[in-house]
Amino acid sequence: MPESVLAATEIHKAYGDQIAVNRVSLSIGKGEILGLLGPNGAGKTTLARVLVGLLDPDFGKMSYFGREASPRQKNVKRQISIVPQEPSFYMTFTVEQNLLFFASIYGLGRSEAREKADYLIKWLKLTGFRHKRAELLSGGYKRLLNIACSLVNDPKLVFLDEPTVGLDPKMRQLLWDKIIELKNQGRTILLTTHYMDEAEKLCDRVALMSDGRISVIESPYRLIEKFGGETILIFKLDKSVDQELIEKVQQAMPGITPRSVQSNLVLPVKQADSTKAIVKISKLVEESGYKILGSIVKEPELEDVFLNITGSAMGV
Repeated sequence: MPESVLAATEIHKAYGDQIAVNRVSLSIGKGEILGLLGPNGAGKTTLARVLVGLLDPDFGKMSYFGREASPRQKNVKRQISIVPQEPSFYMTFTVEQNLLFFASIYGLGRSEAREKADYLIKWLKLTGFRHKRAELLSGGYKRLLNIACSLVNDPKLVFLDEPTVGLDPKMRQLLWDKIIELKNQGRTILLTTHYMDEAEKLCDRVALMSDGRISVIESPYRLIEKFGGETILIFKLDKSVDQELIEKVQQAMPGITPRSVQSNLVLPVKQADSTKAIVKISKLVEESGYKILGSIVKEPELEDVFLNITGSAMGV
């Protein structure tokens, strides 16, 4: 584990009788993308807002860059940046004016502010919108401007709250690329999302949240390996599957419960056994007088992990 940028112990936050974050502990290493993954209402945004100083916890301890501290302390606050879902800039300002304004707030001189604005405009593909008022940008480019404004202080820790909600696939991919580039620059990223593919694509580790608690923190690959369940093999055959073939498969692979859906033979197998099962079943099917027209291998996903751990589907 790389050196810790943020460590939290027993963080708790409630609103009256409603517990939003329930005694959560976690740590984030330098240069890591940690995803808080869960459905709306799971507590991930509340937890993230506590960790970056937008909310006070009822109790719990936090350390930043190796020292116990509040995220509101000046020396910590200047190293943290927050990219909310909602626009956090001035709509009547141009893209350039917004960046220069936020740079001045952080105390950058005129020359340095100009240099930083030029860099961020180019890096985030905003060159064609430099002199355009922010209110005239599309939703995706407003999201990019949000990110640009949050980076003028060159933060070490960046909090991204549901960064791609409502974006079209092209803009979503662009944001994914930029988030990976931020990581490659050595920044540490705390990301909230309810998109499974986003968590798998971007995160070094994900923390699965449900009802204010973290069930497990692990890499997406390890989570799928440990908790994803079975691989589903589907063989599309040239004719309906009869009971004789079902019985042959059961005899050849004890412990597997095959089923037929019209001309499809469906088998759940252990992930580690999937390749061996494909070869064995293919040979058995062809020897039984069937022709395989096609096959599908459905590997477990984070959605399956979440369902297996929490007992409920992800939802949004």
